[in-house]
Amino acid sequence: MKKTARFIFAICFSIILATGFLASTAGASTDEVPYVYDGDGVITEAQRLVLDNRAKSLSEKYRCDVRIFVVSDMRGYGYQDILDLQNYFYSSLYLGYGYDRNCVLLTLSIDDRDFDLAVWGDRANNAFTLYGIDNILDKHILPRLGNNEYYAAFQAFLGRAEDYFEMAENGKPFDARTDTANIRAKLIPIALASLLIAFLACTIMKNSMKTATLAKTAHSFIPAGGFTLTAQGDQFLYMTTARTRIQSNSSSSNRASSNRSGGSSGRSGKF
Repeated sequence: MKKTARFIFAICFSIILATGFLASTAGASTDEVPYVYDGDGVITEAQRLVLDNRAKSLSEKYRCDVRIFVVSDMRGYGYQDILDLQNYFYSSLYLGYGYDRNCVLLTLSIDDRDFDLAVWGDRANNAFTLYGIDNILDKHILPRLGNNEYYAAFQAFLGRAEDYFEMAENGKPFDARTDTANIRAKLIPIALASLLIAFLACTIMKNSMKTATLAKTAHSFIPAGGFTLTAQGDQFLYMTTARTRIQSNSSSSNRASSNRSGGSSGRSGKF
């Protein structure tokens, strides 16, 4: 059944390409291509339509294609690398908004558990910084994909994409300098260090005000006739146990976000 679906999708894409090239010369768009395509049935059709409408709305509002393509197996399209499949979709379907074809494309190959998030064009790259790509993947998309929560992952992708575009429109693209959570994480250690310094300073000042000194001997506490030790013994009071957590060596094949050829950037790997 999946092979039949992939075959039909490939035929439809070929038809779109044949008509899209002629239409593009007249200034037509690629509205025929779905903004959200689910070739593996990971979400319901009702959910796909909700996501498709939202992606289309975002694309038109911020003049940048925002799309999600899901396939069962990229080998059904003749590719071994998710990056090549993503490039095929972008180039063959002529995705992108404007003369520099601004586009943000999330591609999944379900059988391989491969993902790719790619960004093309000045407007898209301005909104999706390398820091932003890592953040949206690691904090919002990959944790949900890892639990097979596809609809939630796609919702998070579109929601964060809107935030990124809005911040870029306001002249403050999402990066380490504008990430409020990251800023708070850096401020907490600084605040703790400041409190520690203040505590030490107050302690030193307090100790400097004491005039009493410690005696070097205990002669003043011994009776004139001396004392006799009648019994002695050891009594176990308590023990302290220290534990160190051993971190597991979990491997990840995710490529770091990087600038790619053709004015694009992105990241791919496993989910």
